[in-house]
Amino acid sequence: MRARALRVAALGFALAVGAALALGAARAEAQDPFRDAERARAEARLEEAHAGYRAALESGGLGLGEVAHAHLRLAELAFLGEELDAAARHLRYALALRPDAPVADGPPAMQDAAAAILTERSQRTLRAVIEISDPSGPIVVDVRDAPEGLVRTVEVRGPGGFARTFAWEGSPRSLAPPLEARPIGVRLYDAHGNTIGAAGEWPAERAQVPAPEPDVREVPVAPHADESGPEFFENPWLWVAIGVVVVLAAVAIGFTASGDRYVVGAPVAP
Repeated sequence: MRARALRVAALGFALAVGAALALGAARAEAQDPFRDAERARAEARLEEAHAGYRAALESGGLGLGEVAHAHLRLAELAFLGEELDAAARHLRYALALRPDAPVADGPPAMQDAAAAILTERSQRTLRAVIEISDPSGPIVVDVRDAPEGLVRTVEVRGPGGFARTFAWEGSPRSLAPPLEARPIGVRLYDAHGNTIGAAGEWPAERAQVPAPEPDVREVPVAPHADESGPEFFENPWLWVAIGVVVVLAAVAIGFTASGDRYVVGAPVAP
């Protein structure tokens, strides 16, 4: 009987582990922004693959490596479709983010174009540069070795809540953060809000202040009121208090519904 119980327990454990692994794999597959596009590319459904890579890129929230992968695949598909201008643009973006991108997987025309681009760029990658001439003076934010149009938005942050966001137009920008807003951190975004570069020291996120622990001290119970006094609901001050609470609640709801809204600006549209 004991051996049978052990076998049943082992079988149950194996099933639980298998279910957990299957669930984890399903979640990982669902979170892969390139899953459908890669499958369509492997099956030579090029239009669907192109749409999938574009959707992944335009969804925002991708990291540098994922953005490079999307541009490399779009460059490959554009070369296959002989759309040379789009192919060259996507290929420049991919190689600026990742000079070691696997261009050998693409058609010969793509490999030749990649070799020419890398020779011209000397295999330099995208850089964000912060220049400080005086520790208490202005700083200069510059983006170097980036193809035109790749960097669309620059965000600058520092301690104490200092934050500036501006559209990148190719020229260095001078900022004058206060001394307490240093050191400065910079992040670069493309037209869709994907993070494609960073420099400096990004300030740590503000930690949440823990809620105070509830006071569990024993509170003495007040003695009972004299039963010969007025009934509780007959007390006129009770109804006055209820009326004040209702009025204040109506005012609070009115201010909440009509209060100002602060909208954070989105990255510059392409």
